[in-house]
Amino acid sequence: MRKRILCAVAMLAASGKASLGQSTGQSVVPALTVIRAGTLIDGVSETPKKNQLIFVRGEHIEKVTEGSAAIPAGAKLIDLSAATVLPGLIDSHTHIFLWGEDPAKGGYDANILKAGIALRAARATYAARRALEQGFTTLRDVETEGAGYGDVEIKQAIEEGTIPGPRLFCATRAISTTGGYNLEGYAPELEMPKGAQLVDGPVEARKAARQQLEHGADWIKVYMTHRSWVDKEGKLVSQPTLTVEELKAIVDEAHGWQKKVACHAYNGIGLQRALEGGCDSMEHGLEITDAQIAQMQRQGTWYCPTISAYYGDWASADTPAGKRDRARGKLCLGRT
Repeated sequence: MRKRILCAVAMLAASGKASLGQSTGQSVVPALTVIRAGTLIDGVSETPKKNQLIFVRGEHIEKVTEGSAAIPAGAKLIDLSAATVLPGLIDSHTHIFLWGEDPAKGGYDANILKAGIALRAARATYAARRALEQGFTTLRDVETEGAGYGDVEIKQAIEEGTIPGPRLFCATRAISTTGGYNLEGYAPELEMPKGAQLVDGPVEARKAARQQLEHGADWIKVYMTHRSWVDKEGKLVSQPTLTVEELKAIVDEAHGWQKKVACHAYNGIGLQRALEGGCDSMEHGLEITDAQIAQMQRQGTWYCPTISAYYGDWASADTPAGKRDRARGKLCLGRT
């Protein structure tokens, strides 16, 4: 089935990028590619269309016609008459440098402590290629989890045609506060590497945003909550991180560069601070009140729920982590 349902834009992304290295400095008309689609789901029509021709020049779709239309001489023809074609898919929340969090394999910490940057880059290359093969032509990759600006360089390699992959919108290192991100739980005299850039105060927050923007960030990712647990009443509680003033400094800087800010927040104080600080997208948002939803609508803040991430990999039910995992899952179930 996978081979019969194809993403036309994904295929063309590879062919379009392959021509980037052939420029001679002169204006060149991009080659015309015509896709013959047996079935086309265009995302606009109420029903799929049969026997369609898709005319693509370079990376832009010029037109879609009935299959009887003439195909210009010299055009490259891709025959998908036995397949279903649809527009490229977009995943708005990925971590191509995060290689699983299976506790049996060391959990999150093993990503940073046991894999060097070269191995992590190779794995990210594989993740990017796999996403493209699955039909995703655009990823918003919301931080590298301790791999620095590796996402920007993976993006550069894709754009120059060195490796296959989707278009990437990169958030680079992400930002949190002291006590607001892993690695944690080690001896206090050890200086452990962190999966995000940690700041304290509006000045440090603005500086971190400037550093990340300077090095190619398309988005700034901010962790507005960190640890979460279940209180005595069985409710999910999330530790807030940045203050409103710290977040406002980041948002102001990013918006000055015409970039946007994504805020990781589960619920509670941190989520409210994310809204008051002016975040552009809310990541996860496991528990959002009606008043907060109304505020999001007024401000134009959009919601990226990532619901499926909280349905698996639960800890044992009789542990604090297991109770937390089940509380998260219950909140997700209430939003579906």
